[in-house]
Amino acid sequence: MEEQTNSFLTYNIKDEKDLVKFKQEKEEEKNVDNSIKVPKEAVKTDADVYHQEISDSLTVVEESLDDNAAKELRSIADNLHTSMKNVEEAEQNCGADQETWDGYVPRHENIIRTIEQAGDAKSEGKSDEECSRALHDAQESMREGAAYMQERCELILQREKEYQEQIEGLRRRIEELERERELKAQSPEELARCLAVSTEFLAAIDAMRKEAKNQPRIIASEMFAASRESVKEAYYSVKLAPTKVKSYLKQKAHKAIDGVLHSVAGVFDKGITALTQRRDEILKKSHEVQSATEFYRDAMKQETEDGKVQGTMETERRVASRMAKAGFGVYAIEKTLHAESPHRKEMEKGGARNIAKDSVREREEQHEEKSR
Repeated sequence: MEEQTNSFLTYNIKDEKDLVKFKQEKEEEKNVDNSIKVPKEAVKTDADVYHQEISDSLTVVEESLDDNAAKELRSIADNLHTSMKNVEEAEQNCGADQETWDGYVPRHENIIRTIEQAGDAKSEGKSDEECSRALHDAQESMREGAAYMQERCELILQREKEYQEQIEGLRRRIEELERERELKAQSPEELARCLAVSTEFLAAIDAMRKEAKNQPRIIASEMFAASRESVKEAYYSVKLAPTKVKSYLKQKAHKAIDGVLHSVAGVFDKGITALTQRRDEILKKSHEVQSATEFYRDAMKQETEDGKVQGTMETERRVASRMAKAGFGVYAIEKTLHAESPHRKEMEKGGARNIAKDSVREREEQHEEKSR
């Protein structure tokens, strides 16, 4: 953590020469790597796993359906898979978005349930009307899932477009201030300070988004969100600064100009501090989850005869209880259960959250009893 924190803002801008050099380096980096990508293995897995689960459910019920109905369900399932792949492609270019996949989970559960109901209706000899209704529900659940993914894909792309416009808007306004010759003559110190801290802010944003590329989706998603929020806040805070400065220059209001520049520098200073703090908070969660994963695996081996047999949900509760007693919080336990437990469906339906909360609450109650 200390090493990562120290490397976050490694470039110290001292004077105008350093500023020019730094800008050249950033431009070169931008030309080499102008896209944000999420590790392909992490992103592809979710869409393919979800599609495989749907495909497996369809395989089970197809014996109860006629060929045309089965083909129609397969076709809609493939369209859903395509829409999920489109989201993954958007994530590669715009950054991870955990919220999209969290929102899909209940839809996926409904898809599996309606597919099973369509098969049961036919095999149980229900009326043609009931079978038709069950089949329609299965089709609509997948169509709704595809529509949701399409909507989220458009949102991810639009959000990134707004971010790029705002980051470019910040750069343009900084360049406008830098081009004002009279400003350089009247307020050299305030202008130099303003330009230096603005460049450090942009460097902090770049560093955070690059770092996010190497994080798991759940962590990367928070880092990208934090960078977007910081840029948006800074953009709207300094948007009118060049206009104000030009107006004050005409009025020869030098104190007012210094005030604007000082305010702009303050916005970027505050942005750097807030971004660094948010980054450290996010990465702390990441390290907690990584440590929790190792603890979970060791505890599960002990609970299941050194890992030779698969644990039950009760085993998951015992392992979670061990984790809570070791000091892990609800967040770390929940995310570990989501990632590591073989009981994926139960965990996604809220099992992970409930087990984590119960385990931590039990630890706290035991601690209170000992304190009495």
